[in-house]
Amino acid sequence: AINSIAFSHDIAYVVSGSGNGTLHIWNKGSAKEVATHMTMTGSSSTTSVAFSHDDTQILGSGDGTVRIWNTESGEEVAKMTGHSDWVASVAFSHDSTQVISSSLDCTVRIWKAEIGEKVVKIVGHSHWVISVPFSHDSTQVISGLLNDTVRIWKSESGQELIRMTGHSDSVTSVAFSHDSTNATSASIDGTVRIWETASGQRRSPQRLPFSAR
Repeated sequence: AINSIAFSHDIAYVVSGSGNGTLHIWNKGSAKEVATHMTMTGSSSTTSVAFSHDDTQILGSGDGTVRIWNTESGEEVAKMTGHSDWVASVAFSHDSTQVISSSLDCTVRIWKAEIGEKVVKIVGHSHWVISVPFSHDSTQVISGLLNDTVRIWKSESGQELIRMTGHSDSVTSVAFSHDSTNATSASIDGTVRIWETASGQRRSPQRLPFSAR
């Protein structure tokens, strides 16, 4: 099974993470596989993948670890450990100097990408954290929880800035707008909601004909 996919920023390649712990890189134009050598050692599943902004590195997660590989050579360049349960979501900061990860251990962690050192541990979530990207300027992170809440945090300190409620079921995906003035969230309740990040005010939800997973 394929658990996660991501485009490279130049849209030339796609990386996929599989249930057997492997990562595969595909040429988008030809649909041919160009690399298969990267694996989540000791993990039975790769749950989240992402390219760095310059596409030179690939980020992957599975068990309690987060790993970075060189895209061209497949060499593992950093391994981040500390989560006590499966890692559900990973992302690079816009400048690719930091990595963020969320876990079923109810924490979010920010790491230095180059050396894999933990910078900030964000605690206070009462449920599994399913989705967690940076804002475009990397000063904030947004987390979507297995319950019905969305939270925004200060990335430097881990301080909670605002909490947004309104979904009636698990939040499966969250994202910032490019200027970080708005955030969006998708939920199993079948709605996509847009929020003003300064106030947490909810705009009119868009109901989907299916649950968002």
